[in-house]
Amino acid sequence: MRRWSIEVCDPEDERARNAVRAYSTELDQLLGASSPTIADPDPGAYREPAGTFLVVVDRDEVLGCGCLRVIDVPPYGQVAEVKRMWVSPRLRGQGAGRALLERLHAEARRRGLRRVVLDSKRELLDARRLYLAAGYRDIAPYGDNADATVWMGLHLDGGDWASPSDL
Repeated sequence: MRRWSIEVCDPEDERARNAVRAYSTELDQLLGASSPTIADPDPGAYREPAGTFLVVVDRDEVLGCGCLRVIDVPPYGQVAEVKRMWVSPRLRGQGAGRALLERLHAEARRRGLRRVVLDSKRELLDARRLYLAAGYRDIAPYGDNADATVWMGLHLDGGDWASPSDL
């Protein structure tokens, strides 16, 4: 039986800030000099109606986070973007990452969005495996994240990501 839960959290809440700091610390340890600078989340981008900030909580301890925001990606129009997806090593292998990603997908559907994108680093192999298992595929680069080396997309209805007419 799982003890952890996934909760909506205000991006300015201390739990959200702590999760982002833990995520950033782990990236620094994994990537060293190539680690991206992770700032505290922009409250406007990750608060209703523009987006959402989720935390994974186990007995009042935050052990994961994931954000969703709506962005414009030509030629597809508005899509959901997954950001700051992180689960503590203590919860890995227990389905927390998959559950968090599915909850973010549900948030995208609730907003009427059918496409989800994300960017990441090539070195984050566990994250890439999670995304591939969830159906994500490599897509063309988008956005202005200079730290990204991998861009992935998922069509929530199972459609072809490459076809703008499939909106």
